[in-house]
This record gives sequence, structure tokens and C-alpha cells, in this order.
Amino acid sequence: MELSLSQVQNLVMNLPKVHKKYKLSNQNPMFNQYTFDASEFLSLGVYIDVNLNPVTETRTEINIEVRRKMGAFDNWVEVQNANEHIQKILDGLTRISKGDTKPVKETSSWEYVVGFVIGIIILSAILN
Repeated sequence: MELSLSQVQNLVMNLPKVHKKYKLSNQNPMFNQYTFDASEFLSLGVYIDVNLNPVTETRTEINIEVRRKMGAFDNWVEVQNANEHIQKILDGLTRISKGDTKPVKETSSWEYVVGFVIGIIILSAILN
């Protein structure tokens, strides 16, 4: 899909409507740079930099970089999480470009923990 710079800028600005997890923390429209903030379970979270470069009047290049708020990506799980952030950003932009701005229901880390604890309680009740 070919989109102009202004169209892609509009998509990027609307990303928090689709993914509540991503908060726009910094923007520089003059240089087409946008930074989103996202939290992660057992981590201070990440910054996601989205840089837009016009290629032609109808084509725009999107560069996405994920960086830790503190520390580095030093194991495979963190790299996998970074890849998931990139995928969610691209999916969100695609959804918005198609006119779908319904928020995505994401399972929070606490919901996983609660489910795990309930599973342990049920398992221990069965084994006793």
C-alpha cells in the first residue's frame, strides 16, 4: 500500500487509539520522529522510535527501533519481546489504514500471573 508522508503521520498519531499499551511520549513532526513508551512485565519497559522518511509523494518508509528504558537486550526473550512490539506497531498501523480503530484487547501480565496462581491452587487441590 502506498501512502504519503502526511497519511502515515496520521496513522502513527492514531496508534494509541488501537493499542492502549503504547503512549506517545515524544514527537518531532519536523523530522518525522515519534517515540512511544510501553511497559513490560518485570521490566521498566521500552521506548519505540518510529521514524518516517518520504520516498516519493505516495510512498513513505517506516523505520521502527525498540530500545530498553534501562539496560540492553541481552537474552532471547527480550529480543522476542522487541520483535512482538514491532509486529504490534505494524499491525496497528495496518488496521488504522483500513479504518479499523477499535482498541485491541491485550492480555496484561497480571492476568497471566493470576491465571498461573489459580492453576497452581487447582493442581494442588487435585493432588491432595
